[in-house]
Amino acid sequence: MLHYLRQVRQKLIIQDNIQKYLLYAVGEIALVMIGILLALQVNNWNEERIEKNLTDDLIYNYSKDLRNNAIYIEKRKLSIENDFDFINRITERLKSPSSSADTLKIIALTEFSPIYYAFTELKNDTYGSMVSNNQLRLIPDNLSAKMIDINFRMDDLVSTQESVGEFYRNNLSEYSFNYPMPNAYSLYSINENEQLWESLDENKLMLAFQGIIFTKNAGYTSVLPRIDSILVKIDEVLADIENNYPLTKN
Repeated sequence: MLHYLRQVRQKLIIQDNIQKYLLYAVGEIALVMIGILLALQVNNWNEERIEKNLTDDLIYNYSKDLRNNAIYIEKRKLSIENDFDFINRITERLKSPSSSADTLKIIALTEFSPIYYAFTELKNDTYGSMVSNNQLRLIPDNLSAKMIDINFRMDDLVSTQESVGEFYRNNLSEYSFNYPMPNAYSLYSINENEQLWESLDENKLMLAFQGIIFTKNAGYTSVLPRIDSILVKIDEVLADIENNYPLTKN
């Protein structure tokens, strides 16, 4: 093609046909411009395709994180609700007129679990990567706003649980020093524990134990509504992705 064009140009020059040569020159320039525009368009198509694939990958990976988080939060919620119900039951037992010093000791020694359920395994890798790599701009505005909202709610849940958990752990540390609980890490033997508990002041034990379960109860009361709110938002986002951003990956 180029060889043919050169021949035409040389023939026109030899014939000294200026008008036709100018027309040829304009045509040649037009062909070059069309070639450049086509190349740019192809490049734009490639960039759009690459960007679309990246966006699909981000949304897909984010939805995976959300599903895993929802499963984890549901399990944590069940554990918290069971512990919350247990705390309410033992509180009622201790208020009962038939409650005695033995009732308190049995609950504190054999029934009460010092475990406080925190959210240590929430996964936020995809969202964090999008933010740090300035890729959140690739996500449609409506969906990215929901992502930001869920991230805020998760941060709030974790920070609330951590702050209450720290207060609870401090109280528990003081409580367990004065009222050692039998476990594999106890500093006392079983006989020493029994002797200590036999000599304890019932009123002081009641106050200390109520402080522990009150802290737990307050933490769970604060956290459970947040859990329900996050799970609702996760369901909404997953439904939005499924309906508006269908993904083919398995």
